Amino acid sequence: MMFYELYNRLQFAASLLVAVFIVCGRLPKCEYFLARAVAACATTTALSLIPFEKIIPSWEGALIVKHLVMFLMSTGVIAVCRKCNIHVVLLVGVVGYCTQHIAAHLYIVLFDLFGNNSRFASVFMFIVCCLLSYLAVYFFFVRKLEKDSVPIINNRAQLVLSVIVFTITICLTILGVSYSFMYDSFSLLAIVCVLSIFACVLGVWVEKLMISVKQSERDMEIVNLLLKKQSQQYAGAKESVNLINIKCHDLRHGFNLRSFDGEDESEVENAINVYDSTFETGNEALDVVLTEKSLQCASKKIRLTCLLDGSELNAVKPSDIYSLFGNALDNAIESAENLDEDRKTISITQVKNGNVLKIIIENYYDGKIRMENGMPVTPKDTAFHGYGMKSMRAIVQKYGGELSVSAKGGIFGLNILLFVK
Repeated sequence: MMFYELYNRLQFAASLLVAVFIVCGRLPKCEYFLARAVAACATTTALSLIPFEKIIPSWEGALIVKHLVMFLMSTGVIAVCRKCNIHVVLLVGVVGYCTQHIAAHLYIVLFDLFGNNSRFASVFMFIVCCLLSYLAVYFFFVRKLEKDSVPIINNRAQLVLSVIVFTITICLTILGVSYSFMYDSFSLLAIVCVLSIFACVLGVWVEKLMISVKQSERDMEIVNLLLKKQSQQYAGAKESVNLINIKCHDLRHGFNLRSFDGEDESEVENAINVYDSTFETGNEALDVVLTEKSLQCASKKIRLTCLLDGSELNAVKPSDIYSLFGNALDNAIESAENLDEDRKTISITQVKNGNVLKIIIENYYDGKIRMENGMPVTPKDTAFHGYGMKSMRAIVQKYGGELSVSAKGGIFGLNILLFVK
């Protein structure tokens, strides 16, 4: 008897703590995380043993106090163990609380339909409900969050929403228990629990939507910052390429190679051959970026082939051309530089069909590429890595085009569709 009484008191706290730790899994850990987590969980568990129904005369009041204390303690666990602001603590606490409530109320509904008097069966059913609910929230909410997306939440709308969701959940819980006692109807309690589950699911969905909106806003800020930076780089790259052309032209026409010794002659000839790396596509910005990247390819012994009519891109801003092709070729060079010599190849081709211009940039790659929302997910964990692809998509969409990728047979393809006159 004592075991099941203890189990009933610990059930809420334990399931809530598990839910909270699942939801906050993407947040950065504090120093001494394990020790902090153990201490915080032990404190929360100890408080869950307090018999609030014996201290507070009203059972409704006792229920409210119990849920408030457990909620505050669960948010305290997040604050102690994870690096985040108060808005994030509250958001994660509410989502964790909703997750636990989904499991608990799902258990009540299933118990009403299929339950029996076996305590073991009821414990097993509760554990199954927790597993199903936690997995659903993990795949729907936690897994789809970018690793650094949750800590950016710092707006009042999110704060207000969290309070509303928590309040509605508490009210539905008290309403369900109250009516079940008043009318001695477990089925009525189950109906209220279904409404509570719906409210919790809706709350989690809205929280996720607001995080996604905030993430999109931050992504656009970073993309615009990168585009502005690359626009400034374009001016410097253009000047450097012009200087290379002038110097190599002077070398080719102003020196007699026969006056050099064999080794010196080879070095000078290689330097002059840089002049042959320049491109003349009919678009100055495209010539600049192709020349710049071809020199990088030459230094890494990567073959770059290009069949492009740059005049078709004259309606695109020079800085956008520089950013678009610069990011695309940077990714291709990074992928190709460590391959075998016979696969160190990057090709750029162009196909025009009516007013639709398709540009294809292909290169070999090793390993596996994980795709998410049609775009490759970078395995690197750096501040701006991965935003190059987002900036390319933003540029293409700016001109009403589409950008897609393919990865088959060890060949990665970047496909750019633009509508031209």
